[in-house]
Amino acid sequence: MPRPLRLPRPLRLPGLPHLTTAHALRAAGLAVWAVVACTHYLGLQRPSAQGPMPQLLGFYISEGLTAALLVVFASCLWINLREAPVVQPTRRHQQRLLAQLLAGLLVHTDLMYVVAGQAALVLGQRQALRWLLMQTLALAAWAALLWPLGAFEPLPAFAQSPPVLAFGVTLLSVLIWQAFAFCVGWLAAREARLRRDFALVNARLQAAQQELAEHSRLQERLHISRELHDSLGHHLVALNLQLDLAQRVPAARREGHVAAAGALSQGMLGEVRRVVSALRAEPVPDLPAALAALQAAVPEPRIHLQLDDELPELTPVQAHTLLRCVQEGVSNTLRHAAANNLWVRLGAEGGSTLRLSLRDDGAGTAALRCGNGLTGMHERVQAVGGTMQVQSAAGEGFRIEVCLGVEATS
Repeated sequence: MPRPLRLPRPLRLPGLPHLTTAHALRAAGLAVWAVVACTHYLGLQRPSAQGPMPQLLGFYISEGLTAALLVVFASCLWINLREAPVVQPTRRHQQRLLAQLLAGLLVHTDLMYVVAGQAALVLGQRQALRWLLMQTLALAAWAALLWPLGAFEPLPAFAQSPPVLAFGVTLLSVLIWQAFAFCVGWLAAREARLRRDFALVNARLQAAQQELAEHSRLQERLHISRELHDSLGHHLVALNLQLDLAQRVPAARREGHVAAAGALSQGMLGEVRRVVSALRAEPVPDLPAALAALQAAVPEPRIHLQLDDELPELTPVQAHTLLRCVQEGVSNTLRHAAANNLWVRLGAEGGSTLRLSLRDDGAGTAALRCGNGLTGMHERVQAVGGTMQVQSAAGEGFRIEVCLGVEATS
């Protein structure tokens, strides 16, 4: 029987139990932003109040614009990397990148490294490569425009070199660091996407393993029942027939012993039939154990499992239905939601209703369309007399509610 893939756990540091690659890169980007902001304002020199009014007014306008650009940059960075790596990039991701690109060009070129690294995390692979090319051309053109004005400072080691050499080496250094930041983001995005793909494969393998185990147990029970029936059943039937015939002889000879043997054979035959019927009955899967195994098999997104201490008795079909619903919900979250967390709750309500709730913190959607997975879940639930509701909104993730009627337990 195949074993589930054992995936390496996401990055975990002491004191930061849920730190992921996206969190680390977001923190690094904000750190660069903070250094740029501190460097700018700590070295700021305010014009004298005795000077011309237009100069003082221009100073305040320029610094107000710089502060606004820094705030826009940090806000867009935070929002974009909140979902990184993005599964389905939208225009809003590109617009936030453009806003940061503008802020980087107008405030400080160090911010361009953050934009380059971020592009690989929030755009598709081809889009990210096109973005890097566009950003490289924009930065080169901007540097060529600022150099004659003295606003593009050369590297300190080339301050006394010929202007063309100083400009070329400085621009090349900036572009190389920008490419390096892009490669870091590219590798981080690739690692995160591969982890999600492996988690999806592992979840499917876990489901297939459980189905195979259940099928194997059922086949084993059927095999045992056939063996019992074939090896004992016809012997007992023949014994019962022979004893019945023996009872037809004169009662003076064997009446008491034959009657006792006949009663014994009837009891043995009934017992064999009872065992065969019990072995043929479909086993009820251990739902809490199966859900716990699924939770352990999927490292990302993090599955939060909440089960009531005492669950009502379920039929085999109901238990299988709930397990398949959870497995399909996990698969949908891995493939479409771009979520970091998935909450799964299973509990009884009122003693006659069992409610399964699945909720994630993914991107969600404003236009909900049920694909094959959700349609299959709905059909399974309807087949056992239950109801299912799906809710989603942009930025609010997905929520699935399944309700099944169960027999009240005393």
